[in-house]
Amino acid sequence: MDNRKAIIASYKDEILQSIQFEKSEIKVEQEISKTKVFDMDIMPNGDILLSVEECELKLLKENEIAEHAPFHSFSPLKTFGVHINRENEIIVGISAGFPTEKDEVSKPGKIVVLNSKGSIKRKHEFEQDEYRNQLCVCPTRIVTNSENTICFIDIFKKAYYGDGYDKKINNKGRIVGIDQEGKVKWIYHGTGHQQSSSIYFLCPKDIAVINSAGCILIYDAPIKHFQTFHIISQDGSAIAYSDLRLTNLGHKLDDLGSLAIDKDQKLYVGSDETYRSAKIHIFEFI
Repeated sequence: MDNRKAIIASYKDEILQSIQFEKSEIKVEQEISKTKVFDMDIMPNGDILLSVEECELKLLKENEIAEHAPFHSFSPLKTFGVHINRENEIIVGISAGFPTEKDEVSKPGKIVVLNSKGSIKRKHEFEQDEYRNQLCVCPTRIVTNSENTICFIDIFKKAYYGDGYDKKINNKGRIVGIDQEGKVKWIYHGTGHQQSSSIYFLCPKDIAVINSAGCILIYDAPIKHFQTFHIISQDGSAIAYSDLRLTNLGHKLDDLGSLAIDKDQKLYVGSDETYRSAKIHIFEFI
């Protein structure tokens, strides 16, 4: 937001906060509890549109959540990713939920485009591929690039690493690019170098658009202590990736969660540190 302000949310702690950045400090101006936000974006009038994994979206208006926002009901599916594009259209990812441990999906996911009043303009549904795999299972994050391609994270499978008590579960996914009519333009599964690794699988957590270059930044965390940034072009081709270990200031990067890029092209990365205080790391592109 403008004036060095931001809206942040803790999904685990069910807290939504309005904060102010003051030098190296963060001041909490407003806090709303018992609000489990999965994704959000800002409306042209300054209201915040919230996806809370329910059948309807909610609005944050003047620090209060409007319980009966005038938006379309997606029942029985739930909302996940939400994004507002340059035309002020609301793009919503809806799904029955994440795949089960048996990779069972009760209903396929969809991408729905609404106008600013909440009426459906377009609905994009995807057929199974030749292997009977569903292309859109659970669309968790959505952006549009400078070519107006709708790009979204699709979580489609449970991924496992470790054995016995150390066995962990993560969400395997891909980045899908579609045009405004819903036709698939490209699918990104990760770089060829990483796909050749026996321990690698793409588990994208969040995506953001680098407006100055039109590229897409992906934060990927397939396993703990193996976290990377991917940068892909507007046609879905890999440009670069970097393993995350330490910043140039010596701060350890661990258990990162979400991305945001402001109008000055600063990158904000939220941490998800279970046993320590959460942090927001701020980077500049050089």
